[in-house]
Amino acid sequence: PPPLASADIFYDNEHVLFISLHRFEVNLDHQFYPGTGRPSEVGSTRAKGMNLNVAWTEEGMGDEEHAAALSELILPIMSAFHPDLFLISAGFDAAEGDPVGDCSLTPRGYYAMTRAMLKTIGHDVPVLAVLEGGYNLKIISECMHAVALAFLDEPFEPALRDLIRAESLPREVLEELFGPTDEDEDDAAAYDKLPKTTEQVERRQTMVRRGTTFGRQELLGFWKHPHRGDLDIEPRGRNVTAKRDLKLSAIRDINESMRYLRNCPFWRDMWSMNIVDLHDIPEVTTYSGDVTDGGDDGERNSERDVAAVQDMFGGMKI
Repeated sequence: PPPLASADIFYDNEHVLFISLHRFEVNLDHQFYPGTGRPSEVGSTRAKGMNLNVAWTEEGMGDEEHAAALSELILPIMSAFHPDLFLISAGFDAAEGDPVGDCSLTPRGYYAMTRAMLKTIGHDVPVLAVLEGGYNLKIISECMHAVALAFLDEPFEPALRDLIRAESLPREVLEELFGPTDEDEDDAAAYDKLPKTTEQVERRQTMVRRGTTFGRQELLGFWKHPHRGDLDIEPRGRNVTAKRDLKLSAIRDINESMRYLRNCPFWRDMWSMNIVDLHDIPEVTTYSGDVTDGGDDGERNSERDVAAVQDMFGGMKI
């Protein structure tokens, strides 16, 4: 089926980066409505790469899975795209307890995701959130309250007092890591304006890494890539502890979306210039950073990794 609603409106528009995380399941026995939003739907013509779908193929994807998708894929490309306006379709049917959405996001997860995106794009970008899905009034109110707290830069205070929000790295530490902030950075705004000089590339690398690190700080309680060097510094104060390991199917879903995006010319160029870091998440990775036995999946994982390398460097289509 063709893309629907918002995705359809912007599918041919190279000036709009559209991102969606949603349940997706189409097989002979069942179709999760509406059956659109495949990872392969990346946009058309000049807008190829401007439509990103993270399609969850199993039920119950919660805070941990959404945090991993943001940290590894969505925040880097948001920072690289450098939007002039940020619109959020605030659908709460992905919340735990919703009778329709088939996911398990908590208000704390919505809060962390919102803060992560706001920190990534920076305070100078206008943001608008519009209410969308959600079919449990109590849960909608709790999640909207959490999002509003994030917009107001207020701490999240759930009923369980041991869940304390992570503090951001102090400005002096960030400047030591990345150098002073360049408030006049504006040459990265347009889709078709890739950096051309070494200086522009270096400036964009710094800007994207800085914005992405700001955002990732807000998600450390749910997900931390064990091999990622820029997150070796833990946030001050107590952090939220993950309830469980990341679902293996979620890692595969994120990697699939990443591979399709990496094959699009714009992001392939950005990746080759080391501006965006779009490397697959190892399929044996858990939240805690421990490496677990791959079991029967080990051989299949190796085959997938080889295929990914061929896709990236051999120009093969997937």
